[in-house]
Amino acid sequence: MVERRGAVVEIVLNRPERRNAFSPETMRELARVLTGVAGETGLGVVILRGAGGFFSSGLDLKEIDLSSPPTDDWMAVHRALAELDLPVIAALTGGAVNAGAALALACDLMIVGENAYLQVKEAAMGMVPPVNIAWLATRQPMSVSAQLVLSCRRFSGADLHRLGVALDVVPDDQVVEAARRLADELAGFPQTGGLRTKRILRETYASSGAPFADLLEVAQKGRRTA
Repeated sequence: MVERRGAVVEIVLNRPERRNAFSPETMRELARVLTGVAGETGLGVVILRGAGGFFSSGLDLKEIDLSSPPTDDWMAVHRALAELDLPVIAALTGGAVNAGAALALACDLMIVGENAYLQVKEAAMGMVPPVNIAWLATRQPMSVSAQLVLSCRRFSGADLHRLGVALDVVPDDQVVEAARRLADELAGFPQTGGLRTKRILRETYASSGAPFADLLEVAQKGRRTA
């Protein structure tokens, strides 16, 4: 579901009955929406949030076989995010688990509820979280990444703020409004300020290390050979 307010576009994961878990169809739709947003003029900021008070519980295991997950569809989502010049804000309510955590970590800024949490628990399932690792490698020191992906613990809003993963922590019922206020603030900058700044930020980090696509390939290769 897509909602527009002036220069701000909200992309809403809208499967609340499944805690916004991803099916192959919803992956393809999200990639399509992100690609479309990238081509629109007049937009300044994207908000990503989940309907029903929960960000995303990850892959929908009723529709996806983990022995052969829809890798191409999921990679299309993250490549679209990696190439998007618009600043992206995650409004994290409820929880963001595994693939849901990867989507939240893909966002540039995160507003999180006091009782919300982020959890990357693939290691405890005998699996590897390559997309989470790739995004963390572009944004966080290894000490923070290791805590998130090796402990498999739930990290609360306060934890995420302490680690520098979240920009702000607010009461749970104020997350969406806080994200909207931040989006309006950013959208009020000179028209190309946020776009150019994000592009330069991304290019600068890529020049000093591996870009996201290369980091993702390394993480995926590690998963295949582990």
